[in-house]
Amino acid sequence: ESKLERELEESQTSRAALVAECQALLQEQQLTSAAALAIREAEAEQQQRVCDMLQSEVAKMEQLSSAPSSQVRSEQIEAEDIIGQAVPGAPQRAASGTDMQDDRMQDVLKTLSQMTRKLAQRLHLAEQELKDEMRSALKAQREVQDQRMQQTAALADKEAEMQKRLAQLERGRMESSRKSHSLQVEAEHSVVAAAVGQAEAQFEESMQQLRTEVSLEKSQHAANVSRLKQQLIEAGIEAQIREEDVARMVHFELQHSRQECDSLRRDASATMTAELVAIKEEAAAVARSHAQLLSAKNELQDELLVLQQQSVVDLAATQRSERAAAALRRLVADIRRAEEGAAAREAAAIEELTATRGRFEIQTTELEAAKSDELRSEELLHAAHEVQCMLHNECGALTAHVERAATAESVAQARAAELDEQRQVLRQECQRLRSDNVLLRRQLHCASPALQDIKIVAAARGRP
Repeated sequence: ESKLERELEESQTSRAALVAECQALLQEQQLTSAAALAIREAEAEQQQRVCDMLQSEVAKMEQLSSAPSSQVRSEQIEAEDIIGQAVPGAPQRAASGTDMQDDRMQDVLKTLSQMTRKLAQRLHLAEQELKDEMRSALKAQREVQDQRMQQTAALADKEAEMQKRLAQLERGRMESSRKSHSLQVEAEHSVVAAAVGQAEAQFEESMQQLRTEVSLEKSQHAANVSRLKQQLIEAGIEAQIREEDVARMVHFELQHSRQECDSLRRDASATMTAELVAIKEEAAAVARSHAQLLSAKNELQDELLVLQQQSVVDLAATQRSERAAAALRRLVADIRRAEEGAAAREAAAIEELTATRGRFEIQTTELEAAKSDELRSEELLHAAHEVQCMLHNECGALTAHVERAATAESVAQARAAELDEQRQVLRQECQRLRSDNVLLRRQLHCASPALQDIKIVAAARGRP
């Protein structure tokens, strides 16, 4: 989970870096476009100034071309009127005046031709300046276009690199999520299996202890009965019969213990080594009990010889035998009650184990539901990644779709926040399930002291 969080943080930081780079590129493009617009406006203003200058020059030329002719004509008319009125007989003077006017006209025409030449030169220079300015503007525009192309290529390369990084991060995240999921499943299965195995082992140990205690109580009861019977027997034949009965009972107990051992072997085939050790211990206990029975038999034979030597008919012995018989009956009743209580406690322990298994099954179903929720969250993450890829693809057309990219980024952030909230909810559910598992383990650990208390009570009641 920490690795996934780190990868998510890295992806978020990389996404923020991409957004910052895209914004920087947008700002650069805006600046370049603003510079190009400023250049175009400056060119337009310069062209307008040149056009105004040309128009003013043309107006001046028109004024100059129109003003001398009108002045000359007016002067000619005035001169003719003056000459005609004042000196009607002087044609030579008028001719000389006309010659002077022609000279003036030639001078004016020369000046006009010079002015036209100067204007043509100025126009040529202005055209050259305009051409140079247009060439420089075209060069600047081409440089700006080249820079834009380089920036777009660099942006495309960066986007490709970021997509590769995102793909690598996604693959790493998927692998880490699969590994974490498999490890979590294995850990949960191992924990549940270990808890169930511990509970079953504790239950089997408690059952074996109860059986051994019951068998020991039965053997003690049989020994007490045989002892009392041997004490009550006065004749040797009856003693032999009782000894045979005791031997039969011992043989029956041995057969019963062997049957129990066989049943235990059949029931617990998975734990053969532990059962073999338990069977060996039981066989050793039976051998010890047999040796104890033989020693008790020898002691009773000695006591019988002593009793035969003391007296054949002894009222005290009969009273003792009656008291022993009553005590034996009480002991048998106590043993039966203890067996019934042990059986009831065993049934209660079995019910508790079944209940714990049911709770384990419920928890497994809850874990499966949590896993399904996690798969849904992974699908949502995949959908968010697809949305992010779409956003990165849309970044190629950021010049025309800036507002849509911003809204899509906000939507992606909201979805990421929702996914983070869902992950937090899933983590809380996992923590709750883990706490439930801890409580169940504690309950299982608490079940073993209850079984020990049952054994202690059974042992206390089984004492003569």
